[in-house]
Amino acid sequence: MSLGATSQFPSVNSRHGNRRRLPVLPLWAAAMTVLGSVTVLPSASADGGCIPNNMAGLVPRNARAGDNVCVSQNIANTVKQENVNPAQNWVPNGAYGPQTCKSGLVWREAFDGDTVCVSPARRQDTWQENANAGVGNTGGLKPQAGFNPGGAPAAKGTNGPDPALLAAVNDARLHPDKYPPHGNASGASTKACPKAFADSGALDNTAAAHNGFIATMDKNTVNQYPNMHKTASGGLATDQGGPITQAGYSSTGEIVADGFTSEAAALQFWMQDDAPSNWGHRNLILNCGLTDAGAAHFAGGPWGHYWTVDMGSH
Repeated sequence: MSLGATSQFPSVNSRHGNRRRLPVLPLWAAAMTVLGSVTVLPSASADGGCIPNNMAGLVPRNARAGDNVCVSQNIANTVKQENVNPAQNWVPNGAYGPQTCKSGLVWREAFDGDTVCVSPARRQDTWQENANAGVGNTGGLKPQAGFNPGGAPAAKGTNGPDPALLAAVNDARLHPDKYPPHGNASGASTKACPKAFADSGALDNTAAAHNGFIATMDKNTVNQYPNMHKTASGGLATDQGGPITQAGYSSTGEIVADGFTSEAAALQFWMQDDAPSNWGHRNLILNCGLTDAGAAHFAGGPWGHYWTVDMGSH
């Protein structure tokens, strides 16, 4: 299983699905979260161009600084024009606050918090672009033919958001006393959070795309640190410019498990059997500074099951 602490810290890997564990990493490698940390998005993606995979003939969308979703130059020009004066399409005293769209328009949703108002057709196009890249809100759309979210072909299997996994994580977040640590509990958080993670469609998508990519790795490779948190472009999912910050989040976190056959089994490892990882997974779930999450399950690949929860806050 793996821990992605924040975009500032490395991840921790251990293998537990078959009761085999890797050696415990040094304590510094288990640092997992910084409350309220803020990152600045870079001007280019990890692979040096647009995502996925800097596809030929396409350019970064630039719905905001650091938005590197691949689109045509014409779409990039349209986005640039839409960004010139978004306030002209807002209704200050509208039903959804001061950035409510005028009648007939909707929020674009290129990233979480994108309130630029566009036509419903333009939002549909934006959702499709996000689905193709494996980042942001997708409105339930799937990638188009020829696009590989994350920049590499996904493994064959059944993949998608897992509401049951997020519900289990939220139960542990609100009631950690139901999941007492096993073994040496030194360093394990025991304090409940006042609120559950809000379900983020954008993070559901990044978690599903991540599962699809790591399921392409062979059994030995995926459990070598830090491969379980890597993206096809070579960086980590929690890095600046990675999928979670591309989805609109500054503080980021990720936990991953493989080999477990149920949500309950994965959660037990993260919350109760995590001592070899210095309770990094448990403490990330109980990090109340992270407000949103998305969860996904992939059935297939060498380990049979892959579980990812991506987390973030603005």
